Amino acid sequence: MFVIMNLFILFVSILGLYYGSVFLIKGSVIIAERFNISKMAIAVTLVSAGTSMPEFFVSFIGGLKGSDNIAVGNIVGSNITNLLIILGVSGLISPIIISKTVLKRDYPIVVFVSILLFFMIGDGIISRIEGIILTIFFILYIYLYSKVFKSVDTTELAKIEDELKKVSPYKGFIEAIIGIILLYISSEALIYSSVNIAKIIGVSETVIGLSIVALGTSIPELFTSAIAAFKKEPEIALGNVIGSNFVNITMILGLTSLVKPLNVDSSIINRDIFIMVFIYLIPIIPIIKNRLGRFWSSILSIFYIVYILVIYGVFKIV
Repeated sequence: MFVIMNLFILFVSILGLYYGSVFLIKGSVIIAERFNISKMAIAVTLVSAGTSMPEFFVSFIGGLKGSDNIAVGNIVGSNITNLLIILGVSGLISPIIISKTVLKRDYPIVVFVSILLFFMIGDGIISRIEGIILTIFFILYIYLYSKVFKSVDTTELAKIEDELKKVSPYKGFIEAIIGIILLYISSEALIYSSVNIAKIIGVSETVIGLSIVALGTSIPELFTSAIAAFKKEPEIALGNVIGSNFVNITMILGLTSLVKPLNVDSSIINRDIFIMVFIYLIPIIPIIKNRLGRFWSSILSIFYIVYILVIYGVFKIV
């Protein structure tokens, strides 16, 4: 009964995280439009941070509550999940055409911050100084995209701009508040049930953070990317993954470690961070060829299954 209860709480909390992020994003757009904030600023903020709200709440609250293994494991695991499952599933639905902008600018940027994190956690802790550095990178990212790059697609926002301006800003505030409350409660429930499940099945909190929690908090990215692929716009999936992975490292780990330094489990230092960085090399051939087809998408999906088997001890990495 205790196991069933925690699995139920886990499932409900994942749903809560998804709908919480939906309410928060929708409410924020309504507020921003009503107060004449530019579409570019809205698009940049939502593209870079909107779908990462579940990861932020879970890791931030987990860090504050002393569940550092879940906080860090969630981010590293989410980045691995994004690269393998979200790109894999999206590419299987519809091959992804990769733009030169992604190849020359966006992909190198996220690889750079991933390698930076690799060196930061080598001493077993993400300090406040390192948190400041990561946060600065996020702020710089927002500035460059809103002022310099100006490559964020605001077409969809332009289509609904007039409709949003007719909506009361109070509705936007209410939806944003509902979103924040849902995200907070769901994050608490997810951490609670995850810790209990880890104890029940006899695995570490780190493993739970890398797998169940990471997959649960990646649901918004998965839904967004899958829907885009079905609409024959699979390139959105790649941008979604790159933006989410960048935000996970810079904004989420940056702000969390700024408030409270995070201890990093030895398994992440010795195994998972290596895997996370290595995974960026897997799709490098199709990225150079400007197309991620079903073959390489299958490879990514299979690699994720192998990774899960490895962290649960079914397979051993010698």
